[in-house]
Amino acid sequence: MFATPTIALIKRETLATMRLKRTAVWLGLLVLTGILCIYANWPSGGLSIGQVWRNSNFGGYGNSESRTVFFALNYALLAAAMLFIPPLAAGAFAGERERDTLTMVSMTLIGRGSFLVGKLMNAVVFFLFLLIAFAPVYGSLFFTVGVDMYELAMVMAIITATAAATAALSLLASSIARTTMRATILAYALEALFFFGHSFGLLFLGNVVLDAVAGRMIGGAVEALGMKLLVLSPPYMVLYVQYQGNFATGTMLNVGAHIVYATCYFAVIALLSLIIARVLLRFHIHSARRSANRSSSTMNKYFGDVAIAFLFT
Repeated sequence: MFATPTIALIKRETLATMRLKRTAVWLGLLVLTGILCIYANWPSGGLSIGQVWRNSNFGGYGNSESRTVFFALNYALLAAAMLFIPPLAAGAFAGERERDTLTMVSMTLIGRGSFLVGKLMNAVVFFLFLLIAFAPVYGSLFFTVGVDMYELAMVMAIITATAAATAALSLLASSIARTTMRATILAYALEALFFFGHSFGLLFLGNVVLDAVAGRMIGGAVEALGMKLLVLSPPYMVLYVQYQGNFATGTMLNVGAHIVYATCYFAVIALLSLIIARVLLRFHIHSARRSANRSSSTMNKYFGDVAIAFLFT
């Protein structure tokens, strides 16, 4: 009884998302960005991308070029997940309230938990479509040298965890705001707060405010804490893997530990966001039912008064 309504909801939401023009535009923009990244860095003169000599942090060998393109693609996919998922998921509940369909959904066999899971899975399926569309662009690099599967696994763990946390934060914003536009703006604000606010906020506080007010010792301590929290910022983690994640540096285990920390942080954000969204969804459903009952009572009273006036006229 739980699975069938949820699967039906996921199917409906996915089909509705795939029919949107903006979905095709977003997928096209992502693939075009990947193609341009490879085209701009692909060498001329008949050389393969693994044969290019470049002076870089990786020793100046040919693998630097393929690694540069690889991580450029990673940043493009991460940016797509952080930019495209909030507008999609932010309309999950706010859109239902705008269309006055939240009460009708609550009267079906779909419970609040199933409703929330269905909306979340819609965002997850959209992210899978982004991965599928981007897979051929990624695959072109694995005919070259310099990129290994360990780095791909670490980067995919970061991007996937970021996408899941972004979807959960967007659903939380949709359960708070009354309109889709406000929910989208709030989703971007929550994303900036939980992905960048803790680290860059402390860096600004320590380096600019406390350094001038309380002295360099306190300001430096707060700034050092902000530097440590940079590990919880998705773009920084991808950059960290780029410069520390290869076997040549001997820091693979250290990078793996940082990824575990960041992934756990994103998982906690997603879990808390979904719990709060479920509580708020219950409140909105009860409010919609009370509003519908008041409207029904008003209409019944109106038609009753009309009938009595007609009978005694």
